[in-house]
Amino acid sequence: MSAPFNPNNPTRMIIHGWLGTQNSEINRLTRSALFFTGNYNIIYVDWSVGSLDEFYPNSRQLVYAVGAAASNILDYLERYAQLNKRDVVVVGHSLGAHVAGNVGKWQSGAIRTIIGLDPALPFFAGNAPDRIMASDADYVEIIHTNGGALGFMDPIGDADFYPNFGRVQPGCGADVGGGCAHARAISLRSPPMTAWAPLHLLLTSSVSQRFPM
Repeated sequence: MSAPFNPNNPTRMIIHGWLGTQNSEINRLTRSALFFTGNYNIIYVDWSVGSLDEFYPNSRQLVYAVGAAASNILDYLERYAQLNKRDVVVVGHSLGAHVAGNVGKWQSGAIRTIIGLDPALPFFAGNAPDRIMASDADYVEIIHTNGGALGFMDPIGDADFYPNFGRVQPGCGADVGGGCAHARAISLRSPPMTAWAPLHLLLTSSVSQRFPM
């Protein structure tokens, strides 16, 4: 490992999407923002060797294998660095959201929270067994920003949120192809939002602060 792992800190695993790299927006936004809110172990899953394939179906077919490899990292850290898997939040965008779901599948319920940022729809329609789904963790949260085009419109998590009704996003203009709206999920759900805490807990906390019960 290139950086020390502190088992006393919560761990966040971040996974980019199709055509992404270690320098993708999801990584850039979290790199400093997470540390601004506290001390964390951050694992960036760089699967650019597969995600940079411009023939999308090739990358799509890798989500299960990449999820398995990322799951192995967590197993290694649990065995040799005292990782508490219940302190892990796995976050993925687009195809990376399905990779995150497969991390949960390989962990067989050990992961408490997975957050899918506009999970990719193409080639995942229906109940594809390797897509992200509510059973992948105790709590699976989905942010829909380009539903029905590049991302899912149907609810597929424990909690599904639809900013601006989940299809088009302000400031994206005509957005031919939907790429702008698809990427907007990253900035809408990026830290410092209590460091990727489940959104329903954040909303509950916000309400209770304004209206003490």
